[in-house]
Amino acid sequence: MLPLFFYSDMLPPGTTFTSFFIYDFDTHVSTEAINLSCVTGNDERISGFDPSVAVYVRDNKIQVYQIVEGGQGQLIIDANAVDLAALPDKPEENTLIESSGNVALYKLTTGEYQINSGPDVSGNVNVVIFSAFPLSDVYFRPFNVYDILDG
Repeated sequence: MLPLFFYSDMLPPGTTFTSFFIYDFDTHVSTEAINLSCVTGNDERISGFDPSVAVYVRDNKIQVYQIVEGGQGQLIIDANAVDLAALPDKPEENTLIESSGNVALYKLTTGEYQINSGPDVSGNVNVVIFSAFPLSDVYFRPFNVYDILDG
């Protein structure tokens, strides 16, 4: 079983979540997914995704901040309205929009957006998938690269 990458005290009050597994028959890897009923506070931030990044979906932009020493955020991904409007509603293949270091923003064939953060030194990759504008249907799908390599 993969570890959960958030703690209940990181979520806004009133947030509920369910955990379920997705099995990939091609790779024979079972991935734990977490679906949250509410993950945004008043600042339109996705909470509980990865404590080292903060994700904001607002003003027709998707912004990702790396949390640096002292708890301050450094903007590392800034996909603005012009960048996002240039993308098809449902691209033919998952499309990298922007990346910085080990964090990447994609537009998926489903029309959703995905942010990957990792892998860390243990091989864990934090993944959040969501619909944007307005922010909705947020779920987490973390995985470990070593589970895939061992499969």
